Amino acid sequence: MGAPLAFFTQAPTDWFADGSNLPLVFLSTEDSIVDDPRVGARMSIVNNDSDLNHLTDDPTDYDGPVTIEIRGASSQAFPKKGYSFETVDEYGQNNNVSLLGMPSENDWILHGPYTDKSLIRNALVYELGDRIHRYVSRRRFCELFVNDDYRGVYLLVEKIKRDANRVDLAKLLPSDTLGDELTGGYILKFDKFNGEASGSWTSPYLTEGGQTSYIQFHHPKQSDLHPAQSEYIEQHVTAFEHALASEEFEDPAMGYAAFIDVQSFLDLHLINELSKNVDGFRSSTFFYKEKDSDGGKLVMGPWWDYNIALGNANYCEGERTEGFQLTDNGCFDFVPFWFSRLLQHEVYQSRLEQTWAEYRSGPWSDASVCGVIDSLSAMLSFVSGRDHARWPRLGGYVWPNAFVGDSYQEELAYVKDWTMARMHWMDFELGLRNRPQDMPNTVQLRPNPTSHFFTLGGQHQGSTLSLYNFHGWEIEKFEVLYDFQSFSVGHLASGVYIVQLWDDQDQLVGRSKLIKP
Repeated sequence: MGAPLAFFTQAPTDWFADGSNLPLVFLSTEDSIVDDPRVGARMSIVNNDSDLNHLTDDPTDYDGPVTIEIRGASSQAFPKKGYSFETVDEYGQNNNVSLLGMPSENDWILHGPYTDKSLIRNALVYELGDRIHRYVSRRRFCELFVNDDYRGVYLLVEKIKRDANRVDLAKLLPSDTLGDELTGGYILKFDKFNGEASGSWTSPYLTEGGQTSYIQFHHPKQSDLHPAQSEYIEQHVTAFEHALASEEFEDPAMGYAAFIDVQSFLDLHLINELSKNVDGFRSSTFFYKEKDSDGGKLVMGPWWDYNIALGNANYCEGERTEGFQLTDNGCFDFVPFWFSRLLQHEVYQSRLEQTWAEYRSGPWSDASVCGVIDSLSAMLSFVSGRDHARWPRLGGYVWPNAFVGDSYQEELAYVKDWTMARMHWMDFELGLRNRPQDMPNTVQLRPNPTSHFFTLGGQHQGSTLSLYNFHGWEIEKFEVLYDFQSFSVGHLASGVYIVQLWDDQDQLVGRSKLIKP
């Protein structure tokens, strides 16, 4: 199958006169692609590694049959759909192939960023996972056509699945019902109930919001397991929950640490907080169980679905660069008790702060994270205009946007500014900076966060207000000439600042943090 040359129903061919720096993916099907069941299609990929890709180029990467369906939960309501597909042979059987340089498999995802107008949020978070050597799905940006209809910029992603090159677990066969073979190979999750029905059980412990907590099977599905296997993994996870809830939960041998890979929990905790993922801890939260001979631990991950993270949600305080996602956002109904209970252990809390400091000194430093954002932005600068022409949404609200930029550049700048402000706030809260210990105090700043100005609350006429950056350097000093005076910060860079108020005797009245997104 060659690349289509015919009329494009939504995108004129002159859009592609200069080609694309991204791979081009073409899908052709006689049947409409629906949520379920999968329908047959043919897929071809043009990927000229050393040159641009053109509509008239012959396939270079794959040219064969697939079965495909629409995927997603709330995202299915958007006009730009996401897809799940399998590469198959001419007889419809699974066909493991390498796509765009990724290891051979047959299960794949085409994620179509829509509410994320920057197009980069998932890719950014996955790259941050790569930089701390945590397995996250490999991915490649591409441009997609379905039946000659241009569909925009997509992220071709590995589906979360047991595989030597994905979630590296021993394969669990239905006959593995005894001994060590029974103890590993399970991928589980906390998630919404939609999509494939994979089975679940009810935890004996309620969620943080007092709701029933369901632990779902992901791979294998419960229907593909022997009853002894379902019983084993439920009992094992429940034993972990009992240990975590017990008075001896801090004991290395009797408590939670005997069951889990602690570092994987710390890493998920930190990326959910860095990105302030409003679905974090409660949806798309995967974990798996190793065989006892391989360590036997419950391992948190792989990370998944950060499309409405990084300041892209106007609920659960997702737009604010301050406040912890786990404890401060008010959306606890379906969050399992695991993570807040772990924070009650001083050793876990200390390791969380130590891990944050380690990552901020290298892989998640300001320079490193900005470098990732700039690299992704540069990759998409050539093609983003086509996506936003195909799906016009710049300058308009798309659920659940917290920020509406008039241009693609404004959307990118918001992601970078928000992320920098978020990490600087976390620096203070996790002990990386010399943070004031008594904040907030008597200094009231409204609004906070703010991009342009803040008003000093209370009666402080005659006082002096000093503004410090997170290095502790004084960068501004203001005389308070009247009560409820406003001060401009529009000229300052995004970040976390310390405001200190001094009375007319140079005595410290109080201090507070000021967040500038």
